Amino acid sequence: MMRRSGLLVMGFLLLFGAAAFLCTPARADEKSALDHPAIKEILVMVEAGVGDRVIFAKLKSMDSIPVLSGAEIAQLKEKGFGDALLESLVLMGGSNSVPVAGKKAGSMPAAAAAATSARLSVATPGPEALPEGAAKIRVLLNSSFRISYYEVIFDGRKVAERGAILEGRSGPGEVLARADFFRLKKDELVFEQIVPAGRHELLVGYALSEVDGNPEDPFNEYSREKYVSRGVRAEEKAATSGAWGVNHAAVCEPAAGETCTITATFKKLRSRIFGGVSVPAVKYKVH
Repeated sequence: MMRRSGLLVMGFLLLFGAAAFLCTPARADEKSALDHPAIKEILVMVEAGVGDRVIFAKLKSMDSIPVLSGAEIAQLKEKGFGDALLESLVLMGGSNSVPVAGKKAGSMPAAAAAATSARLSVATPGPEALPEGAAKIRVLLNSSFRISYYEVIFDGRKVAERGAILEGRSGPGEVLARADFFRLKKDELVFEQIVPAGRHELLVGYALSEVDGNPEDPFNEYSREKYVSRGVRAEEKAATSGAWGVNHAAVCEPAAGETCTITATFKKLRSRIFGGVSVPAVKYKVH
């Protein structure tokens, strides 16, 4: 009798263990939420500098958002995701038709879809509340060619710059270091600040610093290199030489609570006055 009872208990334990094993999710087969197509698409936009409002608008059209773990949220934060965007992803996570773990997709119930839309509306930030009597200035840069330097002067004060303007010449037989050229992203944000409402003035400049290894007087400058820089200076409103274009300031007059965005585009214009030679220029758009 005792032996039969022991066998029954052993069989029950084996059956219970097998059932638990079959019901346990196969964690090894699950994918990270960071591999989800939606998260990858959002990451591309964040790394490209796309604004939050555009990303939120894109989120509303996405069919599925995965559930993010605490570790995954921390990783996305390190990659540049803002708190408002992370909050929206957390609120939307799980109410989708294509789970990350590879389960069979089904249609999203109407109630779940409505809840997702409502939660996204709560997470999406509205217009920024500015202090009384204040406005916001944003400066965006564009360039179709590489540059070695840019500078931004706002109300007579330099607020942003990158790179360097190189000057000077080498000794006989020496080689000068080449400038580091870089490309700008489309509508690259370089300055943003809350300011008093009213009139403000902006000047943006850029430069291309290159090495000239063939001076006009090879007898006196034998085996010597020199830097030749050209572009448009923001610190000077008039050209100082033929290599520098003339820069006119952009004026922005936002009212209280408004945001004024100034887009500066670097150009190389063909000038009939200089025999068709390209002349550096900066074109401003205030909106």
